[in-house]
Amino acid sequence: MSTAPVKKTRHRTMSMEQRLVCEFFEAHPNSTRPQCKAKLGSDQKAVSRKVDALVASGHLVATSEGKTPTFSWTGKEFPHSDGYKANQKWLAAKMRADERASGRAIALDLVAASMHAMVMTGRAAA
Repeated sequence: MSTAPVKKTRHRTMSMEQRLVCEFFEAHPNSTRPQCKAKLGSDQKAVSRKVDALVASGHLVATSEGKTPTFSWTGKEFPHSDGYKANQKWLAAKMRADERASGRAIALDLVAASMHAMVMTGRAAA
């Protein structure tokens, strides 16, 4: 009897954006994606992806079909945005990446200043 390898899945908590989308549809039932986009101020495609994921997870349900469908909250519990806590590992990695990027920006500024000095010297010699 062979056992197939079990697919490992990460336990994911709901992202802050998904929480905000759920809260929007909880407060405004039968609303559309563009209305949610306008209220949250994010990208249309990003809101569409989040709504699709929340429909798949059972948090939202389409209440009408058509060119611009409306959605409502199903009543399924979700963690509210008040209890959101950022991942500390992610924050530390983001800060390290920002430090590396600032070091590159300083080096590029130095190269640009050197090139400018060479051009000015060449113009003066000509």
